[in-house]
Amino acid sequence: MVLRIKKIASPNYSSRGDEKPRMVVLHYTADGGAAVEWFRNPESKASAHYVVARDGSVVQMVDLAHSAWHAGQRGLRGLKIKPNRSSVGIEIVNWGEIIKTSGGFRTWTGEIVPADGVVEVEGRYWQEYTDEQVEAVRLVAEKTCDDLGIPYRFMFDGQPGFTRAGRAYDAVPYYLPAGGRGTNSRLANWRFKGNSGVCGHCHVARTKDDPGPHLDWETILGLK
Repeated sequence: MVLRIKKIASPNYSSRGDEKPRMVVLHYTADGGAAVEWFRNPESKASAHYVVARDGSVVQMVDLAHSAWHAGQRGLRGLKIKPNRSSVGIEIVNWGEIIKTSGGFRTWTGEIVPADGVVEVEGRYWQEYTDEQVEAVRLVAEKTCDDLGIPYRFMFDGQPGFTRAGRAYDAVPYYLPAGGRGTNSRLANWRFKGNSGVCGHCHVARTKDDPGPHLDWETILGLK
């Protein structure tokens, strides 16, 4: 696959201040393809550096020199790191979690999703990512890391395990389910300090599920 990037500017960005990008944060858009237009709207107050469509085509919306508005502006607990200023955001067009009903699978907006495009993970249902998307994300993430001097690795490789909400993890997983107060507090302090690489929105914000448990991280990180 040859990476081709189309540029469509978003008005929603700001200065990085004195912070340098140290992480690439992966998201799903939770929609069917409206993200680019949404990020072009000043009223959305949201943006990402890149949006990867279902067919693997890539749109860049914010220059890497600037901060896109995708991961939050508040500093991580106990640190001076501000997610937006210190990261590059890649949004992948995907509905995320899908609802199973008697009439089939539906998105949170009620749209029907074909059963062959849905994957089940531990009793929850998710819209499957396309092979084209996974390959495009791999190429964008690798190029971004190379251009900015960010290690092309899972940000929490080698970090010791922890217990959260009664569940023990041997190591920081690629996916952490969203939860309530304090859910990701162990990740939001010393694990971020001096660390860099690729992670999910779920690692940065305790209320977020994206990019979900159904993303092929090993392919994206070039591990297979």
